[in-house]
Amino acid sequence: MRIPDEQQIFQVGDEVETIEGQLGIVKHVNTHSVYYEHRPIASYTSYNYAVDIDDKIHILKLDQIIQPQ
Repeated sequence: MRIPDEQQIFQVGDEVETIEGQLGIVKHVNTHSVYYEHRPIASYTSYNYAVDIDDKIHILKLDQIIQPQ
């Protein structure tokens, strides 16, 4: 079974909240392919988000950020 691509939920400039409750702004979105062995060998697209929190950049995965409440 093929692993589906992640969806890009956030864009540059979006306000996000970490699962720890910190607010930040998305400064950059990095796309990369994750390869896994399957017959046939396949890959899926994953996203990392560079989030500015208190003037420090944190590289976070989609499961580490949410839309602010």
